[in-house]
Amino acid sequence: MNRRRMPLRALAAAILIGVCLGLMPQLALALDLSCVVASGATENAVLHAQDESDGTYLFLPSQTDVENLGLSSSQGVVEVWSYAARAYVDASEGANLVDLGVANLDGTVPQSGATLWVRLGGTTEARLTVMKSSGIRSVFVSADHDISYVNSSASHSVSDSGTVTVLSPDTGDVIYDGALDAIRGRGNTTWTNSEKKPYQMKLSKKADLLGTAEKTKTWLLIANAADPTLLRNTISLKLALYMGSEGTPSCEPCDLYYNGEYRGSYLLTEKVKVEKNGVNIDDLDDANEDANDGSSAWENPWGSRQWATNSRGSEFSYVAGLSNPDDITGGYLVELDDKALPNSEVSMFYSKTHFFTVHTPEYASYEESAYVSELVGAGIDAAINGGTDPVTGANVEDLFDLDSLLATGLTEDFVVDGDYLYSSSYFYVPRSSGKIFVGPVWDCDRTFDLSCASSPSAFAQSFLSGNSSLLAKAGQVFRARLYPVVWGVLLGDEDTQTADGLLRSLAYYRNQIAASQAMDQRVWGIAPLEDEWVSYNRVEGKGWSSYVDDLATYMTRRLSYQYDFYRQSSWKYCTWRGSSIDTWVPYVDGKAVGDGWVMDGLSWYYMSSGKLQTGWRSISGSWYWFDPSTGAMASGWIWDGSNWYYANVIGRMQTGWVRNGGSWYYLEDSGAMATGWRMVDGYWYYLSGSGAMLTGWQKLGGSWYLLDDSGAMKTSWQKVDGVWYFLSDSGAMVHDCWVGDYYLTTSGAMATNQWIDSRWWVGADGKWLG
Repeated sequence: MNRRRMPLRALAAAILIGVCLGLMPQLALALDLSCVVASGATENAVLHAQDESDGTYLFLPSQTDVENLGLSSSQGVVEVWSYAARAYVDASEGANLVDLGVANLDGTVPQSGATLWVRLGGTTEARLTVMKSSGIRSVFVSADHDISYVNSSASHSVSDSGTVTVLSPDTGDVIYDGALDAIRGRGNTTWTNSEKKPYQMKLSKKADLLGTAEKTKTWLLIANAADPTLLRNTISLKLALYMGSEGTPSCEPCDLYYNGEYRGSYLLTEKVKVEKNGVNIDDLDDANEDANDGSSAWENPWGSRQWATNSRGSEFSYVAGLSNPDDITGGYLVELDDKALPNSEVSMFYSKTHFFTVHTPEYASYEESAYVSELVGAGIDAAINGGTDPVTGANVEDLFDLDSLLATGLTEDFVVDGDYLYSSSYFYVPRSSGKIFVGPVWDCDRTFDLSCASSPSAFAQSFLSGNSSLLAKAGQVFRARLYPVVWGVLLGDEDTQTADGLLRSLAYYRNQIAASQAMDQRVWGIAPLEDEWVSYNRVEGKGWSSYVDDLATYMTRRLSYQYDFYRQSSWKYCTWRGSSIDTWVPYVDGKAVGDGWVMDGLSWYYMSSGKLQTGWRSISGSWYWFDPSTGAMASGWIWDGSNWYYANVIGRMQTGWVRNGGSWYYLEDSGAMATGWRMVDGYWYYLSGSGAMLTGWQKLGGSWYLLDDSGAMKTSWQKVDGVWYFLSDSGAMVHDCWVGDYYLTTSGAMATNQWIDSRWWVGADGKWLG
């Protein structure tokens, strides 16, 4: 085959001349054109030409054979224009993009794209921009419905099925080619605010899609729509694995094609879950299922869901009526997620400062929820309290597995994840361990922020502040493991990697996705997520390469900061200066705080115009109570000297119904706790002197009232334990009188089969028989 070709610059000039001389075809508006990749191994890797804002494109995957590109159209024969022939040539047997001057001899295509002219069925002519990825996997999803079927589901409740094909980098070997049981949306912020959406795939059988020998059915396609580099998750997860954060998902970049349409550059990764190749602990879900075979509570967990309070005074939800397996000490997988709503999952719990969802077991019994909420609550409180749990006196190293704490913590401390210890922060408890393991690392698109390169991380603030012993141990691991690998590998040249191959250089990861990123940018632009929190790293007109350079700058600055930080023998994140509450000022990392929230130990404070706030304060539309003597934000029940109020775990004053300590309370629009009779949404309720809602029979003001399980007052005829009663419109129980043809006795029970005043007989149904 003749491999001689015209240089691309000369070819571009020749094309321009050809257009001017009328030697080249004119543009068309639509293009019915498809091609199959790896046709010798699968027929499912299909892609189509697609229209973008600036023209029609053919986005080719890494595995494309550029010397024999199979093209087809329902309009008939596909022809391509060759400058050498100055005429269209039949491409039915495959187009040679090298001979056409579109591709280079090494199979690459200029990242800006190359022009190819095509004619379909002898009539339709069009100009096509060809772009090609390089060096990464390709995922072809062939779903039963259009992509809008899944994308339109805000709650991710809609899933589709079909087939999925995964091709290995460059070679085109088929890694997986089979049934796709389900594909659905995932995520929150990205799903809501970006057209480039993330997905979850469930295969029909376990498969190893990444070449790690780790097989699983559930795989995620991460969009990285907030990250202008598309690399933050990749580097963070791979660094965490190298550091020893067990269960952190393996990942590799890929190009996603959905029903033949190129959807962009994605990250193919495993899901954080309990399984052999994930969080490798005993699965308490399996044990619970065995212990509750045929249980109505197991079949309807939401219907049996209740809330209770553990020995630490924190609430947790559980499924009432479940039987426990023989051992409830593990394994548990929980996520710290302060964004979660109280009804997001069946099993959830609070600590003093955070909110958690229980992923495993999905349906937890009372004893299981109490156990894990008390253990994790003690660990988190100890960490924030300088290393000692204020309730039990246990220290951090008694409560946590030290290896996982330092592996995960030091990774988080280096990347400074903006979401860490706010959401997507995982912990697990293996069976019989009695300890909390920290990790896996997850959701790292808010990392490597240059503005945070020289600031303490959430991990340091929560775990290292005031804990000299843990600070010293973290410093040892930093110097022995983290510092050398960042300086010697991540900041090394393209060929540098760790001995185990788990981590390579930034230069390598940059070049690995460069061609894919160019295609992604042509479809989506840079960081298409429209949300305020991504603005910290988005600059109008800034190019992808410059954003990647920022990662290297961040790494250099962060290492320098950490090197000095871990030389300290002790460190406290927040210190106070002043002689009284009127003059106290918190210093965070050595800088005075004039405005905003400040956390010191287990307490939150709020500064405004340089002054510590006390009493009631409205902040961002919510009311908070700050202790007048200390300035500490209150949570739980609050007495302000005149009324009772209730603040949730993050201090916000509540209104409406609130459940606490097993009882329901009603808080007026002012926030004040209600007592006595209150009408809410058309129903009357009675709140005791303590504010607790009453249920069942209650004698109030000399009369009996019936309040159902929801607390709503009943009226008219009501049957209780097989006996009929009549409640007046006011709710008061009627007694010693007739109601129509029925008589109510002194106890209020309807009379049956008896004489009334020796004159009137009532039958078995209570009706007067005359």
